[in-house]
Amino acid sequence: MNKLEQMRSNLTALRLAFELHLSFRSPKTRENEVLSQYAGFGGLSEILMDPQQESLWSESNKRMQPLVQEFHDLVKLYMPNDSAKYIESAKNSVLTGFYTPTPIIEALSVSLKASGIPLDSVLDPSAGSGRFIDVIRAEHRPSEVLMFEKDLLTGLLLSA
Repeated sequence: MNKLEQMRSNLTALRLAFELHLSFRSPKTRENEVLSQYAGFGGLSEILMDPQQESLWSESNKRMQPLVQEFHDLVKLYMPNDSAKYIESAKNSVLTGFYTPTPIIEALSVSLKASGIPLDSVLDPSAGSGRFIDVIRAEHRPSEVLMFEKDLLTGLLLSA
């Protein structure tokens, strides 16, 4: 997935997560598929830039400017009182917001199962989009799961 696709997927998922959050409802099956396309802002350094400051945007990254503006507008629309915190949280995740690919999680799950290690209780201290726990729940059926996520936007999606 290239940067434009990643940003578009993120915007679509975030819009839905905000709507779910504000309407106090859980996602439907099709909506879960949309939410699962969220890839975070890891590697999207353009999110650090002010979309209103033309001088910051070069020819190589100018194509991202409207999407970054859309991101700012989206956060301000849905979280008007906390928009600065949410935007800052996204900026902080540029260097750390990378998610483990599902095949790696599945391989880890298979290895744990093969070793006979019981997973009755699971703690995920950096839950991201919840992919790790989704695989573990399906394969190991833990009775207790506790997840944390420090990035506000990713946490919003995780709680949807």
